[in-house]
Amino acid sequence: MVDYSCSSEQACDEAASHAAGSPGILICLLDRLWPAADVARSGQQATFQGLDVQERIAALRHPSSEPLTLAWVFLAGLWVLSMALFTGISHRLVELLTLG
Repeated sequence: MVDYSCSSEQACDEAASHAAGSPGILICLLDRLWPAADVARSGQQATFQGLDVQERIAALRHPSSEPLTLAWVFLAGLWVLSMALFTGISHRLVELLTLG
């Protein structure tokens, strides 16, 4: 199963690293904001809205070359389905309201 929350966070991290010029800048920022020492003291996992910061850093250090075709096909299918359902339902509602 695909974790879209994690994937979107990693995509945002990748875009931010490109805007910053290199992934190293973002990695340093993540290390400063969520240091491992704080995790050890609190006994909790370092997370940002449920996402492991170390996993985000690892994804920045070793970017995936895996294409997102399955995600795009899924999103396109949802869009087509929603448009077909919305058009069919709204058409029927317009008929009911105008014809009586």
